[in-house]
Order: sequence, then structure tokens, then C-alpha cells
Amino acid sequence: MRELMKSGKVIAAGPVTDNRTSVIVLATKDWAEAEEILRKEPFHREGVLRMVKHIVWNACELEP
Repeated sequence: MRELMKSGKVIAAGPVTDNRTSVIVLATKDWAEAEEILRKEPFHREGVLRMVKHIVWNACELEP
């Protein structure tokens, strides 16, 4: 996960307070790219985490 964060592909990641759920915020608008990132992510790849749903977040961006 650290390498994905350093590369800018993952903006934030971590568990939520229910101790059963984690959130990963990806820097992509392309679902195929998101799936590819998750396939390579070690916790997902090794079956520690599994995706049960995804939500598209249309974040506001600051104009340069």
C-alpha cells in the first residue's frame, strides 16, 4: 500500500471504526484501472481484504 500511496495511485487508505471495514481512495476515474490497482495490492491479492462494494466519489477539485 505504501508504494501505491507514493506513486499517487492511492490517496488514502485505512480501517474504519467498526474494525471490519477498510476504505481505499484511488486516484482514478477509470474503473478498469481501479480493479487493476486492487489486483496488485498485497492485502487484496492475498485474500486479507476483499472488495464488497465500490462507491464513486465525485470530489471537488481546486482550479489551478
